[in-house]
Amino acid sequence: MKTDTNNDFSYSSLGVWRKIFIALIWISTSIFTSGALVWLLYPEIMQTELGFSPQLLLGLTIWFLFTAIWATWAICKRKSKHLVVLAVLQLFPWFNLLSAAFFFQSYKTSKFERQQLDLEKNDE
Repeated sequence: MKTDTNNDFSYSSLGVWRKIFIALIWISTSIFTSGALVWLLYPEIMQTELGFSPQLLLGLTIWFLFTAIWATWAICKRKSKHLVVLAVLQLFPWFNLLSAAFFFQSYKTSKFERQQLDLEKNDE
């Protein structure tokens, strides 16, 4: 019997810690995006407190949204190489050690799950 990797690797088959990690990614992205929208729509509230242009804030917001989508896809589909790239991006330029550690742990778990699936396929 042939198994379909796309059906085996989905959000519903993730462990609780990776689901929590995805939730934290989206909560932090939502908070940042909400703050950026308030600052872009009502600039008189913040004035020049942040010290950078609205274009830079918009660019960072788009980058964070893209990264959240990419991370969710990579974690759910167990894309090992993508998880390593995301971990490195958390280290350089962001210096986010905790998030990088979570991405590396997701990489190790995903690699193990893929190896287990390959062993099951070879046994058939």
